[in-house]
Amino acid sequence: MISNSRPARRSAPYCTTREAAERIGVSVRTVQHWAERGVLEVWKTAGGHRRIGLRSLERFLAGEAAGRSGAAATAAFTFKVVVADADPARLRLYQLRLREWDPQLEIHAARDGAEALLAVGREQPNLLIVDLALPGMDGPGMVRTLATHPYSAGLQIIAVGSPALAARGGVPASVKILAKPVPFQLLEREVRAAAAGWRALAAGSQRGATGGP
Repeated sequence: MISNSRPARRSAPYCTTREAAERIGVSVRTVQHWAERGVLEVWKTAGGHRRIGLRSLERFLAGEAAGRSGAAATAAFTFKVVVADADPARLRLYQLRLREWDPQLEIHAARDGAEALLAVGREQPNLLIVDLALPGMDGPGMVRTLATHPYSAGLQIIAVGSPALAARGGVPASVKILAKPVPFQLLEREVRAAAAGWRALAAGSQRGATGGP
């Protein structure tokens, strides 16, 4: 949640969204997305600039480290991913890579737009990786609808395809666009960070519910 007031004292350390993005290894836009959804603690300065609390950033990075190691403490927090691509070979490659990056992921595959929408509705995933050129459906239109519909609140979307097509289709800025061929190194960083952010948020919610520290 964003507060419109600046921190009362400088003793509560914070950093800029760009500094946070560099430390995590994701884009500034992704950090802003997490800040809006409460994954990272954030304030706004009098000039409207976001500032990220360093304590929440450290908690996030700790969650990411736990996700990388596959620690049992994170196993209870299932991060769901729907991958939608019409190419069977590429779809299989996505699944193999995702399991290599994080064995705790729950992965669901879709071969066209209709299957993708059904999977999103049925599984309520945390992350959707979708090809903008899915057959039988306007890919950018589907992504635009999912990204802005209240039902999909909290869903992060990574769209694969032409940035020009995404721009013409009105794909929101909150959606990460990756051009083909798929840059798997960049995708790995985005997936790991998204899973770590969600797990950190889930762990915080669990501690709050149980009265833990």
